[in-house]
Amino acid sequence: MAIIKPNNNTISAITALPASIPTGKVLQVSSQVRNTSQQNIATTTYTDLTSLSIAITPSSTSSKILLKCFVHGVIDSTRGFGLQYLRGSTSIAKTGNTNAFFALHQNGASAMLGVIPFHFIDSPSTTSEVTYKVQAATRNGDTVVFNDGYHSNFYLMEIAG
Repeated sequence: MAIIKPNNNTISAITALPASIPTGKVLQVSSQVRNTSQQNIATTTYTDLTSLSIAITPSSTSSKILLKCFVHGVIDSTRGFGLQYLRGSTSIAKTGNTNAFFALHQNGASAMLGVIPFHFIDSPSTTSEVTYKVQAATRNGDTVVFNDGYHSNFYLMEIAG
């Protein structure tokens, strides 16, 4: 006896999902590798990380945008930094507040390289071009060196909604 699904089709007759079931497939991918010279940031105010900005035009208002970045920063044992994403000029996600910056510690080390992953899913609800940026701020305004011989990466993926 064959297994029957709605509309009296057998399992073997099914060749695709009904159009009403969202599949969540990736519609487009954009990336930016920051390969310019190092950038020093010494402020508690969020500041653009040079070259970590990408524009994308969603194909549907129901699309989601997956933002992924990997930021390289060099700090000593008493310093830290936080990251945030902007959509246009609006902050949409932060790694933490001014009291929750990344602080990398290693006994006896004078400086450490931190590779900080930061991911977020946004719902821009538009089919107009949207620009996303990565910003950084430092704890207590201490100097943090970004991309000192290493590259930061930033990716956007439009996911069907």
